[in-house]
Amino acid sequence: LMAFQELIMQLRETKVSKYVVRDTPMIVCVYKGVEDIIKSLG
Repeated sequence: LMAFQELIMQLRETKVSKYVVRDTPMIVCVYKGVEDIIKSLG
């Protein structure tokens, strides 16, 4: 997941990116159920 986000950030810094008409933001995440979210909070 972090590697994918890093790739997107690198592509946005290339010379070609200044010719892109619209750069749609990407939100990268992992789906978790409510119980899993509560457990991950500690």
